[in-house]
Amino acid sequence: EIFDKVVQLLGALHQKGLIRKWQYEQMMPDRTNCELAHLYFNPKTHKDGIPVRPIESTIHASTTKISKFLDKILRPIFDDKCKETTIIDG
Repeated sequence: EIFDKVVQLLGALHQKGLIRKWQYEQMMPDRTNCELAHLYFNPKTHKDGIPVRPIESTIHASTTKISKFLDKILRPIFDDKCKETTIIDG
């Protein structure tokens, strides 16, 4: 279902001329390689009650190619804006 929604969305964006063909092709998920995201939990053994930290692995998810595409666009902007930022006690 998620795969189909991603394909429909990308198709609609391309058909309306909001994304170019190369962008459409670069973001289109591969049905033969797609998997559902995997959710697992890492325990925080250093804390009382041992709470857990949720981790979601989306390596082969339907939205992975969209994420990589957007990262290529946004990463340089983010890095440029944050290069002067100092984080204290982070």
